[in-house]
Amino acid sequence: MQHLVFRLIEFISMKSSLYQISEEELVEFDLLYGAETKDNTYFLVKAKLELDEVLQHKYVVYKLLRAEIDNDCLELDAIKNRFKLLDRKRKRNRIYLRWSALAVIVCVLITLVLYSSKKTQQQHELLYSQYKYSESGLPILMASSADNNFNSAMIHLARKQFHVAASLLKNCTKTDTTVYYLAYCKELGGDVNAALAQYTQLQVSTSKLIQDKSKFRRALLLLKLNNKSSIGLLQKVSSDPSNSFQPLATKILKSLNKTKVSTR
Repeated sequence: MQHLVFRLIEFISMKSSLYQISEEELVEFDLLYGAETKDNTYFLVKAKLELDEVLQHKYVVYKLLRAEIDNDCLELDAIKNRFKLLDRKRKRNRIYLRWSALAVIVCVLITLVLYSSKKTQQQHELLYSQYKYSESGLPILMASSADNNFNSAMIHLARKQFHVAASLLKNCTKTDTTVYYLAYCKELGGDVNAALAQYTQLQVSTSKLIQDKSKFRRALLLLKLNNKSSIGLLQKVSSDPSNSFQPLATKILKSLNKTKVSTR
């Protein structure tokens, strides 16, 4: 409407008296041009227009101006809509880029965590492989008072025939010593859960040596399984001078610390 008023005022300022449209005529022409309902006022204006040839010319000019103005408005609306569409597209692109960047960052972090975790696990398994045969069993002379099954079990244990040794130990008199070596055979034979359970029970053994052995073996086995508690258990063994496996635990911890420093 502002465009209409501006254009019509500009037209009224023209020098030709024939096409100078008054404000009253503008109101009447607007009534005719945009009439949605035809009431008495509409018919009166229409009759007046039909009787006045000059007014008819003015109305023709008015309609041309209105058509031009309406066309300008349509073009302006189309331009506005186009800019709105482009603006929405830019916003969608920005959101997409932000989420894409976030997704890339998350993927990189997950990859780094998985890589670090895998590398740590590989290192733990390597250390376990290095020290898993630290138990050589009792010498046969030390077991001279034991039955033949126990002596035979120690021979098979030294030969790394753990399943045979475990079968023989099951037939021996149950003591903390036989339970420990049975747990050791189960560990090396692949029955990890049974071995952990027996090592845990033996940590309150009446034999200090069996306690030391069980604490170290349990910590070492948990290290292989990449269990976080293994580091703390190894530190306890390493900080106990009375534990016969204190030097081994200290050596393993030093190896772990060296690897951490080299990966930083």
